Amino acid sequence: MKNLTLLLVIFVFTNCQAQSNTVKKKEIKFDQAWIWEYTNTTVPEDEIGHKGEVWVYYNEKLQYWLFTAESYGITGEMFNWILAKPDGTYIVDYTDEFGKTGRLEMKAEFEKSKLLPEHYVANGKSNWYNQEDLGFPKFKGDGYSVTYEMVNDTSEFYLAPNEKINFAPIYLFNQLDSDAKLPIFFPVDLPGNWIYLEESTQMPQGEIQVKLTTITPTEYYINL
Repeated sequence: MKNLTLLLVIFVFTNCQAQSNTVKKKEIKFDQAWIWEYTNTTVPEDEIGHKGEVWVYYNEKLQYWLFTAESYGITGEMFNWILAKPDGTYIVDYTDEFGKTGRLEMKAEFEKSKLLPEHYVANGKSNWYNQEDLGFPKFKGDGYSVTYEMVNDTSEFYLAPNEKINFAPIYLFNQLDSDAKLPIFFPVDLPGNWIYLEESTQMPQGEIQVKLTTITPTEYYINL
């Protein structure tokens, strides 16, 4: 009887081990990094969020965006990374205070419209972006002015239409029910087919300056 029990234990262990070995993780390579620089004078100079860079990684083939501590800083201290898919799914890879790893999933509804909202008023200005010769195209951004009459704020944006990349996962990131937040508050009303290239916002309490400075080749890997 003891031999039979031992054989059953060995069989169950071997079978479980075989099943676990069949679960293979898929390695995903992100070969682009999009970098925005920002200065926010409404935040004191000695505090996080006053000045810095936001890096977001991109996989062109899968159309996946990847957010890391280079994106959201210390606001997501337990998060290893957050992956965004083009269907609005965000996958969070985390390690808790006890060292246990896990994943959770969040969902966002991306706006279907590709039209720029009417309150973005063309002002006739233009500028060029990503002029470094790193293998990615330059973008001509057209200027748009926005006035927020209720709060006495004014903004000037430089935007460019684009049909190849969906930027909605970046623009809506801070809308997620998550501790991780980008220091740049991208316009949530901006359609995903428009590239946010530059912003200058004037407020009674200070100003915000943001600019897409670089798109660079890179190699960043995760296992999904």
